[in-house]
Amino acid sequence: MEKNWRIILDDSLDGFYNMAKDEALFLLYRRKKVPTLRIYSWMNPFVSLGYSQRATAVLNINDCYRKKIGIVRRITGGAAIFHHYELTYSLVCSREDLDLPGKIKDSYKVLNSFLLDFYRHLGIEACFAGDILKDKNSGADNFCFFGREQFDIIAGGKKIGGNAQRISKDVIFQHGSIPARLDWEIIFKLIKGLNRDALTRTASLDVLVNDELCYSYLCDILKDSFAKRFGIKFNLGDLDIEERGCLEQLMENKYLSQSWNFNDDAKAMVG
Repeated sequence: MEKNWRIILDDSLDGFYNMAKDEALFLLYRRKKVPTLRIYSWMNPFVSLGYSQRATAVLNINDCYRKKIGIVRRITGGAAIFHHYELTYSLVCSREDLDLPGKIKDSYKVLNSFLLDFYRHLGIEACFAGDILKDKNSGADNFCFFGREQFDIIAGGKKIGGNAQRISKDVIFQHGSIPARLDWEIIFKLIKGLNRDALTRTASLDVLVNDELCYSYLCDILKDSFAKRFGIKFNLGDLDIEERGCLEQLMENKYLSQSWNFNDDAKAMVG
């Protein structure tokens, strides 16, 4: 039997708003019990930091300010991601919504399987890093796309994108980045400790697919890959009044705050 989910299709939005909207979906799921897939992008370049990262340990802060690169901290762990030319998704559900296994690693693998379908639909041979690589976690450090965890996705021998998860009891939140193009000139300036090896370890859609892919087409493929993999029927929607109120509070009290975004890193809170 098909499962009913809400799908939210957003255009390019501000990075603070994007992270606040994701968290609002996560915080209110237990009350709403509306499983949701959201697809969105970024209207201007942003770096998102993993929950435990400190800005000055990861970024060349002065270069971020000079280049007007926004900095936002995620509720999920992992390393920094430079967001600009990309497709991003988030999802929130319970284990029961997708009949997910109880172990975290097993459920993470199942969830990421729709991404393999997405890449394969684009003609990209994709697989999990743990299935083919021995040096899975070497050199992860500050930049998400450099590290190779077991269920990261490998295409053309390189890692593409990154995904992160947060779980609260029976509620699972996951979001991920699918880079259409990577601006290495900026990335090398912003991320500390990143060397040229990143070019040999990291892929984006523009180097894997010959055709130019528009955002709406990629949205459709991602949505269809999810629906077919999990037997989902989507209902187009957006936040309700309570969720919008939660988003506004998160924006005001959290995501527009330097204290949150810089993880109380006083050296970064200038400009």
